[in-house]
Amino acid sequence: MICDKCGFEHNSKSVCPKCGARVVYVNEEYQKRRKEWEESQKNQAIPPLIMHSTREDYDRRHGNDRTTNLDRTNKEDRSEKAGLSFDVSQIISKLGKFFSGLGKRISAAVSTLKEKNDKAKKRNNFKQKRIIAIAGAVLLTVIAAIVIITVVRHRDRSRVAYYDGKYMYSGTGDRLIDTESNNVVITEVANDVFLLSSNQRIVTCVRGKENVLEVKNADVMAYSGNLDKLLYSLADGVYLYDGDESVKLCSFTGQGADSSSMMSDNGEYGVFTICSDSDDFSSGEYTTYFFANDSELVQIAKDYNSKEIIDVSDDGRVIYTDMATADYGIINSREIKIYSAGETRTLVDNAVQFKKVGEDIFYTDSVNNLNRVGIDGGKKSQVDMDVDILLGNEIDSTDVIYSKKSGIYRLKDNKLQLLAKQSGNVIVYYDSKTDIYLCRQERTVYNEKNEAVCTLMNDSSMVWTDEGVLLLDDDGNLGLYDTILEKIDEGVSFVSKVENGRGFIFGKDGATYLVKKNGKKAKRLLGFDEGCKKIIYSRKKYYLMNGDSILYRISKKDKYDTIGKVNELYLIK
Repeated sequence: MICDKCGFEHNSKSVCPKCGARVVYVNEEYQKRRKEWEESQKNQAIPPLIMHSTREDYDRRHGNDRTTNLDRTNKEDRSEKAGLSFDVSQIISKLGKFFSGLGKRISAAVSTLKEKNDKAKKRNNFKQKRIIAIAGAVLLTVIAAIVIITVVRHRDRSRVAYYDGKYMYSGTGDRLIDTESNNVVITEVANDVFLLSSNQRIVTCVRGKENVLEVKNADVMAYSGNLDKLLYSLADGVYLYDGDESVKLCSFTGQGADSSSMMSDNGEYGVFTICSDSDDFSSGEYTTYFFANDSELVQIAKDYNSKEIIDVSDDGRVIYTDMATADYGIINSREIKIYSAGETRTLVDNAVQFKKVGEDIFYTDSVNNLNRVGIDGGKKSQVDMDVDILLGNEIDSTDVIYSKKSGIYRLKDNKLQLLAKQSGNVIVYYDSKTDIYLCRQERTVYNEKNEAVCTLMNDSSMVWTDEGVLLLDDDGNLGLYDTILEKIDEGVSFVSKVENGRGFIFGKDGATYLVKKNGKKAKRLLGFDEGCKKIIYSRKKYYLMNGDSILYRISKKDKYDTIGKVNELYLIK
C-alpha cells in the first residue's frame, strides 16, 4: 500500500509508519463525494447533503494538521473520535444568552450584595445605637445609684422630739403624741420609744405610733422593751395590758403595789410585789408574784422583807434581793436569791453592796471582802479585802471598780489594776485612751499617774468625744485631753457636745461657737451666749436648749426660730 501523503509503500492498515498519515481507503462512493466537494469549494457552496466535514479536513483547511500531533500512547482512541459536529450560530446565540444571563445574575448578585450590605450597615448602626443606648442607660443607672447611695449614706434619718408640759412634738412642730395631760411623767425607754403616764391616761409612743390607755390614777409598775406590754396598778389590783385589752392579774384590799416590779425585755415574764399597810415603826407584809403569759400567778415569797428586783431574763429567771429590815426601815441583812423553773435558791446570804456583771455577781460582805459568785451556781471566790465602796464606771459599766484606802482599783478579765492612789468619794471615768478619774468633792481630774490635770468649772464641764475628753477648768480654759491636755481656747463660759456626732459648742465673749470636729476652726453659730443644757443636730438643723430651757431651732449662722420653753428634748433615731 502506498501512502497518499509521502508515497511510502507499507502494509499498515491504520497509519503510515513513516509520516503517520492515516490510511484512507478509497472507493467509488468516496470518489463521487470528493468530486462534489471539490466543485462546491469552487462555487463556495455547501452541497445540500454535506453538512459535516471530517476533523482532518477541518484541521487541514485551517492549517492545523492534528494527525501528526496525536499522543502516541493513545493514537487509536483519538482516531476513532475524529468526527465533531457544531453549529456556529447556535453557539453564538447560546453564548449571547449565557453572557446576558450572566450579566443579569451578576447585576442581581451585586444588587443583593448591596442590599445585604445596606441591611448589615443598618443592623450595625442599630446595634451601635443600641449598644450606645444600653451603655448610656447603664451609665445613667450607675450615676443614679451612686447619687442614691451617697444621699442614703449622708441622709440624716434622725429627728428630735420635745415635751412642753402638755404635748410631745417633733422638731418641725408636729404633735407626736396628741394627748394633753397634767402631771405627766415621761420615760424614754429607747430611741423613738416613749412612755407617758399621768393621772388621766397612759400613752405609749413607739416609732411615731401612739397608743392611749384611758385609765385614771394608774401607776406604771413595769413594761417590756418595746412597750407592747405594760404592768400597772389601780386602787383595786394589778393589771397587765397587751396593747388591746387589760387583764386583771390580782386583787387586793387595803394594800398597794410596791416599786419592786420588772418585766423581761420580750414581755413574756414578769414579777411584782404588793405590800400591806404598816405602822409608823415597821414595814408591812410583802407578797411577791411571778407570772408568765400562759400560766397563773406563782407566789415567790410572802414575808416582812422588802424586795429589789435585779433582773428578769427572757427565759423566765428572776434575780432579786431579799432585805430583812428592822424598825424605821433599817436593813439588817441582804440576801440575793434566784427563782427559776418553780424553785427558789439563795445565791448570797450576806451582801452589803452588789453588782451584776454578765453571769456573775460581785458583792461586798459585812467584813468588807469583795467576792464573786456565778449565777449558774458557780463557787464563790474572794477578789480583794478591805473594800470600802463599789464604784460605777461612767465609760465602761462592765468593769468592776472599787475604792479602798490604798486607792482605786479596776478588775477586768480577771486582772486587777491600780487606777489611782486617790480614794474616797470619786466618779470614775476610765477607758484605754484617757486613763483619768474625777474626784467628786474637789471636781479635780487626775491622770493615771495621780497627777492633777485640771479643776472643772462645774459638773457639766467634762465632755467626752471620740478623740478624747473636753475639759473646761475654773479659769475658763478649754482643752482636749488624750494623753496630754491640749489647749483649745480661753475665756470660755460653757462647753457641750452636739448629740448625733456633730462636734461640740462653747460660749465665748457673748457668742456661741461651733466646732464640727476636734482640731477644726470654731465658727460662730449664734450671736448670744445663754448656756446649753442640750444640743442636737437633726436634718441639717441644730436644736439648742439653753440654760433657761428655751428651745431654739438653728438653720444657719445667726438664723434661728424660737420654739419656746420646753421640759425635755429628745433625739429619736
